[in-house]
Amino acid sequence: FSRRDKSIPTAAWDVPFNTPGYDIVDERGFTELKYSNRFTPSIAVESKGAFDYYGYTAEYPYIENRTGENAFSRWAGLKTQLTWDIETRNRLTAGVEFARTFSSDYAFWTVDSTIIHFLADYSTITGFVQDEWQISDQLCLGFGLRYDHQSGMASSMAPRASLIYIPASQTSVKLLYAEGFRNPSPNERFYFDPTSDFKISEGLRPERIASLDLTAEHAFTDQMTVKV
Repeated sequence: FSRRDKSIPTAAWDVPFNTPGYDIVDERGFTELKYSNRFTPSIAVESKGAFDYYGYTAEYPYIENRTGENAFSRWAGLKTQLTWDIETRNRLTAGVEFARTFSSDYAFWTVDSTIIHFLADYSTITGFVQDEWQISDQLCLGFGLRYDHQSGMASSMAPRASLIYIPASQTSVKLLYAEGFRNPSPNERFYFDPTSDFKISEGLRPERIASLDLTAEHAFTDQMTVKV
């Protein structure tokens, strides 16, 4: 658990310089439990469970009126991963993950009323699989696939692939392809501000990206490496 108390003298957000009471407090706490076991020389399982908490409070002592904002979130998750060396040159990794956000709470207020307030809770289920195949001493091929489903959002599928060629011990060439995504946060989905006509962003979809990388690397010495 960690807590940080900070006073702001620098006139941020138009609060006058060196105003007493311009304070920010943020907190973060978590606990984690991990289990791992190698059942056979070729099969290993690892499981991890965690509970997290985050809190943020800020007060803005304007001359005309004191305002503030609070943000609190509590979530927990469980992840299990299996690693299986099918043969000497072939490793399969697969796993599932479940995460539950019990509350994601935000409020912006004045001493007279609450101007903005939203509360969200949601669950996320993830499954992934990756296969790495050492075709030869110089060539390695990998494939992976990840599936995510978050309550209230569309499901997403993200593939990836890699081809690594090592013609010499000091040289490697890598061809990498990957797709990724990011679901909008509760703040991006639900934030609004009636004082500035900032409206709720309805119907937000995940951000998506696809990348293709080709890199070559050569180590001339232990101290000098060139990468392009």
